[in-house]
Amino acid sequence: ERFIQIPKNGRKKLVITHHAPCRMSVSDDRVNDSLTSAYYTELSEIIFDSGINCWVHGHLHDEVEYNLDLCKVVSHPRGYYGYECGADCYAPKTIEI
Repeated sequence: ERFIQIPKNGRKKLVITHHAPCRMSVSDDRVNDSLTSAYYTELSEIIFDSGINCWVHGHLHDEVEYNLDLCKVVSHPRGYYGYECGADCYAPKTIEI
């Protein structure tokens, strides 16, 4: 939370974490899963008005891109090698912030 309080001074803020910062990153088929809370940490209240431009996360195996206030939240997983997507169909993603 201390990082978020640092003044922007014209530079963009990018946060990269393993866990998702909001429940919105969890796919609909996992919402009622008993382990749902293990996939994310609810930080949406902290993100609002934080000045964070983009938050990139992993942990989940579903691609997401949505906005929390002015913060773009993105996950672009490859999945387990040879299982969900594999090396043949995964392509890196460019994110403009």
